[in-house]
Amino acid sequence: MRAIRKMQRVILALFILTLLAFCGLRIYRRLTVDVTPPVITCSTDSIDVSVTAGDEALLQGVMASDDRDGDLTDQILIKGVSPSLTDSSAQVTYIVFDSANNMATVTRTVRYTDYEAPRFALSQPLVYPAGQTVTLLDRLTASDVLDGDISSGIRITSQNVINSQPGVYSVTAQVDSRLGNSVVLPLKVVITNYEEGKTELFTAINNPEDESAGTRQVPFSKVIYIERDDFMEEPPKKFFRLAPGGEVRLRYSYLIRCEEVIKDAAGNITELRCTYDPMSGGGSSSDGRRVKGVIHWVSAKDAVEAEIRLFNPLFTKENPDDVEEGQTWEDNLNPESMVKVTGYLEPSLRDIPIGQAVQFERVGYFCPDTDSTPEHPVFNRTVTLKDSWAKINK
Repeated sequence: MRAIRKMQRVILALFILTLLAFCGLRIYRRLTVDVTPPVITCSTDSIDVSVTAGDEALLQGVMASDDRDGDLTDQILIKGVSPSLTDSSAQVTYIVFDSANNMATVTRTVRYTDYEAPRFALSQPLVYPAGQTVTLLDRLTASDVLDGDISSGIRITSQNVINSQPGVYSVTAQVDSRLGNSVVLPLKVVITNYEEGKTELFTAINNPEDESAGTRQVPFSKVIYIERDDFMEEPPKKFFRLAPGGEVRLRYSYLIRCEEVIKDAAGNITELRCTYDPMSGGGSSSDGRRVKGVIHWVSAKDAVEAEIRLFNPLFTKENPDDVEEGQTWEDNLNPESMVKVTGYLEPSLRDIPIGQAVQFERVGYFCPDTDSTPEHPVFNRTVTLKDSWAKINK
């Protein structure tokens, strides 16, 4: 019994000594080892710079210090630049380490004062012999003032090309810059016989299936925007939208006729010159004629530029786990599950409440995102709509 008690006292003593040693080591390390991160601050929450600015300009007003190492401002690095929800701006994250490798970060907004959206260009005209496979991306280039050549990021978002049938077809291409800015250009229409500086208001129905939804006023002027897919220079049969010499009705407004197609040096259509029938407002016409095509539009000077977020399936396969050997479900993630483009909307959409659904004709149903503001509207697509002409061309 005495031996057992002695053994117990020895074990207890060893335990106490070990505990004291551990606590002593913790206290020693706390007193001698630097575990306090440095402090990094910005003199302002945002900064305006040129797109040509280097790191020195981006680091302006950023300071760092440490309780042991002192001033660390000259040790600050730029950790990364990520897109912001605001046009022509980005979120820049700064990082600094002290001598004990403790880290601190801070993020602020950088606004580029001279930023321009990406630009498309053609290396050669998009002219192909009938029957030849149309490969658009080998002739289409894009550049950005920040990112340089971004041609590898070009996506063809819609096309109605029939390889076997000669004609002129519309194609929509999209490219994104590092800031998340996209270019999907509308087609400019100038109504040559409409009075310069004049604006009219037309009454549009909010919901044809629900009279209680009321109406809204839509401004009309000499220059309007239409969808590029609503015009074809040499249309095939059953295309009832706008074409040279053809006539369509602008929804809730006038009949217009395409008189001239304006192109740039590379052969790209940049503008349509049209005339309107002054007696055709509100669904009538000067001689009682009717047209089959009705297209939507916005007044160029009144249009609201907005960020449009197009949500697509998150995965490229119905079953994300359907992968080849060596792959994971992450390999089936859809890189275009969310695509951001720029749209031009009626001014009435600037102030609609967050969460209220609206229909963009022939495109789908959208609602304002919580990021949306009157200065920078943001709309999310919730439901897509089928395009009858796209169905015909399949």
